[in-house]
Amino acid sequence: MSWFRAVIVLALGATACAPAAPAPQTGAPAQPTAETRAAQQVIQIGTAFSLSTLSPRGALPPAPFLYWPMYDNLTQFGPKYEVRPSVAERWSVSPDGRTWTFTLRRDVKFWNGQPLTADDVAFSLTQVIRSRWPSIGFFASVAEAAAVDPATVTVTTRQPDMAIPNGGAYLWIIPKAYYEEIGADAFSDKAIGSGPYEVAEYRPGDFVRFKKRSEPHAFRKPQNDEIVFRTIPEPAQRANGLRTGELDLSAGTSFPPDLAESLMRSGVTVLSQPGAVVLLTMSQGVAEARNTPLKDKRVRQALNYAIDRESIAKSLYKGTAVPISQAALPGSPYYDESARPIPYDPALAKRLLAEAGYPNGFKLPGGLDTSIAHGYRDLVLTIQASLKEIGVEFDVNFLESGEYDDRTRAVGGKMRGDLWAHASSDANGFGSTIRSLYGCGKPVAEPAFALFWCNAAWDKAMDEALATPDPVKRQQLLHEANRIQREDVPAIFVVATPVQIAHTPKVRGVEFPVPIFYGFDTVYKIQ
Repeated sequence: MSWFRAVIVLALGATACAPAAPAPQTGAPAQPTAETRAAQQVIQIGTAFSLSTLSPRGALPPAPFLYWPMYDNLTQFGPKYEVRPSVAERWSVSPDGRTWTFTLRRDVKFWNGQPLTADDVAFSLTQVIRSRWPSIGFFASVAEAAAVDPATVTVTTRQPDMAIPNGGAYLWIIPKAYYEEIGADAFSDKAIGSGPYEVAEYRPGDFVRFKKRSEPHAFRKPQNDEIVFRTIPEPAQRANGLRTGELDLSAGTSFPPDLAESLMRSGVTVLSQPGAVVLLTMSQGVAEARNTPLKDKRVRQALNYAIDRESIAKSLYKGTAVPISQAALPGSPYYDESARPIPYDPALAKRLLAEAGYPNGFKLPGGLDTSIAHGYRDLVLTIQASLKEIGVEFDVNFLESGEYDDRTRAVGGKMRGDLWAHASSDANGFGSTIRSLYGCGKPVAEPAFALFWCNAAWDKAMDEALATPDPVKRQQLLHEANRIQREDVPAIFVVATPVQIAHTPKVRGVEFPVPIFYGFDTVYKIQ
């Protein structure tokens, strides 16, 4: 079975590698081993990412799980992007596909005792749109959110958008009255939600400790007492924490293959599933503002021909990654299986550069920005060396996650890097995450800046796809959008990599339904 066809559970002593156990004697069935829960249910989680604010305005993928303990979502996911009820019990769409009606639970309360109502849901979504919070990528089509009555909210879109319920999994609901009372800045440090955990201790960029509230939650039933997220950018440090028991879980990124194998030999369970496409995106706004060679399509093609993806997959990822030449994650409806990886052809790359007027290559003034938290150090250095062989040079800027986020989310010409290394996933089953990276002024970009790439034909194909109720027809339109994007070459496509959760032998109840969406209510420890 292909690694991209199923979740692979990698654990020391996997049954596929162990000798067969003797069959139990007739009349004497094997008895399950009794497990006793630990008295102290404090779950220590190491992650490469950090919280710079308690407000969901900082909820930047791929780390939305950091907000899970304190906030409730409009909807939530089961396996394979199955949309399930959360604060919204049910939903429907109008015949023209432009108005979604969500019916809410009436028994959810914020920490201050105030009921969560449709006013709060509408306000939360309005904040995402007006203030351009990171989750705006899931709501690019939304024109208005309105409360009909305390338990009913409508979401009206500019064009039909079948992805709205899926996007609801990334709508963290904030209390309207409290937020307006203290203001956006104060809410960053004094945020409250309706989730079953409250903030017990918080150090921005370092750690946050959530403690289960004494009042029972309306529908979430946490199996632990505390969850502590610790920011540990280095994979080796997170791995050591798992081995020593200082950490119970690691979440949000993957370990290098050798380190993952070492963890499994020490008894740590590593859960993997296809999770990210690694890209080096070229910002159109930056290229035009600086008049760099990246404006020329032939140059962008040349950079792609200069990359030996097969070698990267084998040498850096030990076969856990696969070469890829599109922004789509295998398994996503946007992914086109017929699109073959771009071949490694440095001679062709040099010819294309010469045709574009750069026979001796060039140097990019802003270099490449990459986050230490993403763990792409070896990858970007390998690409840097490969491009230098065809005469293209740039500096690599290794940044802390907060600085990286500030740079890549900047608009109005404030981005510094000419390239930025990042991952693209399918966070909602509709490829909407890709719209957070590309598009003519939506959903993240300011139109004058085109962050990060504008192609009107691609935008049109994506609009038509998301408006189509028929999943078969929708996939055809998504594949057309994929083709347009590949031909325009807005990025250096590299490999598709796994995303992982690792946990110690004493941890139970880990759920990992889709690559970047998971909570920890069900997690507990045994003695």
